[in-house]
Amino acid sequence: MKILKTRRLGILADLTPEGARVADVGTDHAWLPIALVAAGRATSAIGIDRLPGPLRHAQQHVARAGLRDRVALRLGDGLRPLGPNEADAVIMAGMGGLNMAQILREAAPSTLATIHTLILQPNCDLAALRAHLLDTGWHIHHEQLVEARGRFYVTLLVRDQPDPDAAPYTEAERCLGRLTPDAPDALARWRDQHASTLQTRLDAMRLAAEVPPERAEVERELGWLRDLYGPPARPA
Repeated sequence: MKILKTRRLGILADLTPEGARVADVGTDHAWLPIALVAAGRATSAIGIDRLPGPLRHAQQHVARAGLRDRVALRLGDGLRPLGPNEADAVIMAGMGGLNMAQILREAAPSTLATIHTLILQPNCDLAALRAHLLDTGWHIHHEQLVEARGRFYVTLLVRDQPDPDAAPYTEAERCLGRLTPDAPDALARWRDQHASTLQTRLDAMRLAAEVPPERAEVERELGWLRDLYGPPARPA
């Protein structure tokens, strides 16, 4: 979408169901809700932010776009400002996976019951977020890997109903996902970068006077990485 300047944001729009009523948590300046409604992807949107400053700018942007009748803005934390039947899709990006999981835990059950789709782009703690989702009745339908300015972002498309053709997530997939790359070779670059990070941690642990308790976890994750996505270009 033209108003969304990066592919990292564009993938959030691409994964939003057609005709959705969207709640964007941590909306900042509300560029995403404006883009979704202006393009006809969403019929309405609610932008939520806990900071009044960004919402003041968001109000100006919504007014300039002529969308005050279809894009509402609310001050508050997480999903607390949202009531039942006000949105059927929730977008969260630009925060950690643990924070996202906490927002879902603290949401009113009556509100969550009317939300059918989550589009989540955490900047860390993906394994913890996957565990929370899969252990609380959500179903991960798709994981899109996007590379932007040398960084990798994973966007999860999550629904309240299972994909009948999908097998349950394995323990390795809970940790490392079922990633679909957005561009050729992106998955290999992500794998090599992640393998290098894990190997650096492992090398440091091997120099320690005592074996750290998490060493076995790092070794196991490195093995899972090879099993799921192949050996790194430079053997770790």
